[in-house]
Amino acid sequence: MQLLANPGLRRTMGENGHQHVKQNFLLTRHLKDYLFLMLSLDHPDEDIVQFYEN
Repeated sequence: MQLLANPGLRRTMGENGHQHVKQNFLLTRHLKDYLFLMLSLDHPDEDIVQFYEN
């Protein structure tokens, strides 16, 4: 009932849900994770994490 009565809350929850899916479940996210894993294995002495977080 709270969502029915509060359009701002609906919008915020929808935007948060969209962002969560985008960051955690899209193919591009999995591809990025995989590529950074391969890069870190290929360059074990370099700090790959600094590039990953951008």
